[in-house]
Amino acid sequence: MMPAPREPVFVPCERDWKDAEAALGTRLPSDYKAFLGAYGSGRVSQFLEIFNPASPHEYNNLVACWKKQVPIFEYIQSHGTQVSLNLHPAKPGLLPIGQTDNGDMIFFVTGGPPDDWRVAVLISRAQDVEIFDLRLTEFLTSGLRHEIDALPDDLERVFDAADAGSGSA
Repeated sequence: MMPAPREPVFVPCERDWKDAEAALGTRLPSDYKAFLGAYGSGRVSQFLEIFNPASPHEYNNLVACWKKQVPIFEYIQSHGTQVSLNLHPAKPGLLPIGQTDNGDMIFFVTGGPPDDWRVAVLISRAQDVEIFDLRLTEFLTSGLRHEIDALPDDLERVFDAADAGSGSA
């Protein structure tokens, strides 16, 4: 549905996965690993970015982004937005795995076996997350087919690999 780049960049190796899972204190879903194995770092339609444990950049590295969300969540919770789930390692908890250019955050809802985790989205300025009964690749496919409202209708089936030389993704 969305062709993978010929030469994906920052494709996670086994060591990247082990380090990330150790830092997060949990295993990660197999479809997430397969997605990053095929696509590496980059952006869907120059709009949506999935965090990657192999990225050397803190703005899209999975573990760095999870750590950055702690003070952000504390701030929004103390300023009127009461998100119904706390961040991982809470069970169930929210583990940030992506973001859009609109400031929307995409999360795994952790708890239970990782391959059963679902996706949640916190739309910028929304009062709470919306949970989708979909795994990551199902969520992305549904978004590209315009079957869910969490992603824009004009989202294209294009994946742009990160430019390793420019530091952009």
